[in-house]
Amino acid sequence: MIEPDTTLRIKSIKVTGLFGLYDHDVTLKEDRVTVIHGPNGVGKTVFLKLTDAFLRGSYHEIITVPFETFEILFADNSLARIHVERESSNSRKIQLIFKNSEGIIEELALDPDRLSPKRFSERISDFLPFLIQIGPNEWIDRRTDEAIGPDELITLVNEFDPKLAKKWVVREPKGLREFRERINVHLIEAQRLIRLTNVSGDWRFRPNRERQTTNTVQEYSRDMKRKLESTLATYAKHSQKLDQTFPQRLLQETVDPLTIDQLKTELQQIEETRNRLKRIGILEGGDSSQDAYPLQISKLDNMQEGQLPVMSVYARDTKQKLAVLNELSERIEILLDVLNRKFTNKQVTISRESGIAVFGKDGNSIPITALSSGEQHELVLLYDLLFKVKPNTLVLIDEPELSLHISWQKGFMDDLLEIIRLAHFDVLIATHSPYIVGDHSDLLVILSSES
Repeated sequence: MIEPDTTLRIKSIKVTGLFGLYDHDVTLKEDRVTVIHGPNGVGKTVFLKLTDAFLRGSYHEIITVPFETFEILFADNSLARIHVERESSNSRKIQLIFKNSEGIIEELALDPDRLSPKRFSERISDFLPFLIQIGPNEWIDRRTDEAIGPDELITLVNEFDPKLAKKWVVREPKGLREFRERINVHLIEAQRLIRLTNVSGDWRFRPNRERQTTNTVQEYSRDMKRKLESTLATYAKHSQKLDQTFPQRLLQETVDPLTIDQLKTELQQIEETRNRLKRIGILEGGDSSQDAYPLQISKLDNMQEGQLPVMSVYARDTKQKLAVLNELSERIEILLDVLNRKFTNKQVTISRESGIAVFGKDGNSIPITALSSGEQHELVLLYDLLFKVKPNTLVLIDEPELSLHISWQKGFMDDLLEIIRLAHFDVLIATHSPYIVGDHSDLLVILSSES
C-alpha cells in the first residue's frame, strides 16, 4: 500500500457565522480520526457537506448555505477561505482566497447570481429539452429517468454547449485548483441504504412514475463480484506469464537457490496463504490441481541437488502470483471478520457467483436485502471504507450510529482504526452518540450550541 503524501492532509476546518449563529473550529487529530459531537441544530451535517463541496470545487452548493467565512488549513500551512460579506438584505459580496505555503495570496470575487442554479436553469430548456427541473438543485434526465445535481448538470451542459457551461464554472485561483485536485474527499451520508439507479429502455418521462432505486447492499455485492473477477483475471494473466517463461528462465538465468530450510519456510508460508485465500473465498478449493497434488514439505529433505534450483524458482514464482491477491484479500478478511463477529446466527462469505453471500445457521442462503437495517448499515459502512476510499482521502461520515445496537457502536471506532492502518486515510465523523467515541475521548471535538 502506497503511503499518502502527508503534505496533502488537512490540519483544521473552520466556519464562522453559520446560520448567522455559530462559530466552529475543528482541528483534525493526528490519529487520523476526528469526531465532532453536539446537539441537534448546530450544523454538524452542514459542516461535513461544506467541507465536501469545497474540496470538490462545488461553489454553487456552498453559496446556498448562510455563513460568514469557511476555511481549510492544510498540513503545509496553505489556506483556502471563502468570505461572505452582506452588502444589503438581498446582495452579498463573496471572496475566494488562497494562500500557499510560501505566503503568496490569490483572490477571486464570486458572483452569487451567476452561480445560482435558478438563473442557470432558465436557459436549460432551450439547449437540453430532455431535462426537467424537479427542485432548486435537481433535474431529471428524461432519457434515463436519472436524477442529476448541479455537478452532473455542468458536465452535461458542457457536452452540448461548452460556452454556456463556462458561464457557470468558477475559474478559481490556480494554486487552489492544483492543490485541491490532488486531494480526494469521500462523503458517506446518513441516507446510505438506498440509491437511485439508471433505467435503460424507454426514455419518456412520466411524472407519476416511481423513482428507480436499488439497495446499496445489492450494489455493493455486485461490486464485490466485479472486483473478484478483475483481480482473478489479473492473477491468471500474471500466472500464465510466469508459467510460460518458467523453463526459459531455468535454462538461461543463473538461479540463486534457497537452502533446504529456507525453501521449507517459503513453501509453508505459501500453503498458509493459499489456505487463507480459499477460506475467504478468493481461491477455489476442493477439486483444483493444487488440492489434488498437495505439496509434502517433509519430502524436501530427500531432494537431489539439481532439484533445489527448480524448487526455488517455483517458490519465488508462486509468491509473486499470490502477491497479486494481497490487497484485496486483506480488505476482504477485515470485512468478513467484523461482520461475522457481529451478525447473530448468520455467516457472511465471499462468492464468485454473487459477490457477497449470507447464510443462516441452518446453512440456507439468506437474500442480502433481508438483512436488518442495522446489519445493512454495518455492511455498507465497512464496504465503503474498505473498497471505495483511495489514499489521500478525507472521509466524511454522517451519523455512523444509525440503526446500530449500542454494542456495535462501541466497537465501531476500533474497527475503523484497524481499517485506517491498512488503507491510510483521514476521517471526520459527525455523531450524536457518545458510544461511537467510547474510550477514544481524545478524538472528540465538541461543537458548541452557544451563539
